[in-house]
Amino acid sequence: MLNENTEYGDVILAFISTQVPAHLPSTSILLENTEPDFQQTELKTDSVIRLDKLATIERRLITRRLGKLGQNKLSVVDKSLLVALHISPSQP
Repeated sequence: MLNENTEYGDVILAFISTQVPAHLPSTSILLENTEPDFQQTELKTDSVIRLDKLATIERRLITRRLGKLGQNKLSVVDKSLLVALHISPSQP
């Protein structure tokens, strides 16, 4: 879940797959079971977050939550989302 605090009760989700491609695009993030924070994801095996595959659904349709990403991975998600959505990071 990328965004759960919306005014209308919708959430934005990113596709997660256990099919890890040989070449990982810049819009995908690898979650390896050897990483220190992997256990908190509650995934069973190496997986890929596909930020080029997003969906918006009503929050009430979510029946359970798997786990969560550590702060380091969330920072990578932020950067990869900019790439996936063709957004230039703001300049200070």
